[in-house]
Amino acid sequence: MNRDEMLKKSAEIRQYILAQVTQNPMGVTAAVIQKYGISRQAVARYLQEMARDGQITAEGATKDRIYKLGSRRTILKEYILNGSLEESEIWSKDFMALCEGIKENVVRICEYGFTEMVNNAIDHSNGKNLTLGMERNTQVISILVVDDGVGIFRKIKEDHHLSDERQSILELAKGKLTSDPEKHSGQGIFFSSRAFEDFFIHSHDLAFGRQLEEERHRIVEMPIQEGTAVHMLIHLDSDKKLKDVFDDYADPKDDNFSFDKTVVPVRLIQYEGESLLSRSQAKRLLSRVENFRTVHMDFDNIQSVGPAFADEIFRVYKSAHPGVKILPINVSEEIKTAIHRAKVGVLDGAFQEVQNIEKLIAEGLMEPVEAIEGSTKPEGGLTFYRIAKRDKESLTQILPNLLERDRQKIMNVMELE
Repeated sequence: MNRDEMLKKSAEIRQYILAQVTQNPMGVTAAVIQKYGISRQAVARYLQEMARDGQITAEGATKDRIYKLGSRRTILKEYILNGSLEESEIWSKDFMALCEGIKENVVRICEYGFTEMVNNAIDHSNGKNLTLGMERNTQVISILVVDDGVGIFRKIKEDHHLSDERQSILELAKGKLTSDPEKHSGQGIFFSSRAFEDFFIHSHDLAFGRQLEEERHRIVEMPIQEGTAVHMLIHLDSDKKLKDVFDDYADPKDDNFSFDKTVVPVRLIQYEGESLLSRSQAKRLLSRVENFRTVHMDFDNIQSVGPAFADEIFRVYKSAHPGVKILPINVSEEIKTAIHRAKVGVLDGAFQEVQNIEKLIAEGLMEPVEAIEGSTKPEGGLTFYRIAKRDKESLTQILPNLLERDRQKIMNVMELE
């Protein structure tokens, strides 16, 4: 038996000991001897080393000794992706015991993240092998899910016909991304990445996620990782609750508590050294956001954007999608100005069939303009008007007199109630 085979055998015995400590705490030694045919002294060495590492504890005299799981535990298992695996069965049979004694809210987060990521590997990776690991010490518990498939970012790029794998990461960050809507909601990665304190997906040369104490997700260039590796970590004393994470992105007025809010990290559309200037960049950023009612457009670490970029998001898109509320967050003063200029552009139009127009003109709120070029000015005078005063108080007086379509467009773009 070569060195690699010996190490693999040793790891297998340790995993079996951990399983027996849970299932048969008074008969661990006998069970290991029976299964592996090794001596009592060899088993004793394994038990002593594992106790020294904190993986198990021993109580009582030698003859009546009872073993229990310690504060530091590790499970590493390999599976064949043959179509028969079920993530919930793997969790309950092979990994759940490692969470014994942990706060219920942390266990629920671990179970959710584990089963969601394993299910993704089973259904979408197109791989042959799956490696699952879980480690616990006195402070944290971490989970590792690795498959040898096509790679999650490449799979999303191909399934959704995206421009590149960085665009795949942006779509993942938004949530509700799935290539099989009948079987999947596309929520697993979105919520897992926010429930755990440390979350990273690594595939090929890119990794996406956040580390401890980082509030926002980021893209990192990494050494090549064939397939997909997902790492998740949370502190044992964490007060985070899965329900709170769900509620943060659900409408409290919706009886179904549907997932209708998201955060779009604008910096994920910004490739190295690239400025955010064009409408095409904005359109890539806005892909699929119509699936949400509220979109927080996060400009963290972005200092400026071009007029066309801002106009496409905050005037053109908003005009076409009145049911989507776009809220900019973490904006610089320069970006605030660009957004404001884009929004007020909706007031530059020429309006027809305005009620009480004489009164509005007399008060200086609106004024007549020449007929739009190419149109015919009807007999009887001017029929086109523009808004002269654009402060909130003036708009409140003007809007009730406009046609419904014009009123709703302005209210939507200007975020007026």
